[in-house]
Amino acid sequence: VISLSKRTELDELQTKLFSFKNKYYLSVEFPDDLFEEEDIDNLLSILLEYGDESSLTVHRLQEYGNLIIDENVFATINKYFH
Repeated sequence: VISLSKRTELDELQTKLFSFKNKYYLSVEFPDDLFEEEDIDNLLSILLEYGDESSLTVHRLQEYGNLIIDENVFATINKYFH
């Protein structure tokens, strides 16, 4: 997540960071009014260079996981790991 946070093209994404069973999970939302389908595909390609897609739902993470950062994950990470 620290390396990924250096990518400036991800700054407008709505993100949350969770931990669950000794792993970290990045939840990402793509607001329809901000992103076209092609943009989403390109951003997903970048995200998947740094991690793997998970079958866990955000609902399960919210219920059983630990919320580490509740918004602006990349800005927060950059603030502490500049």
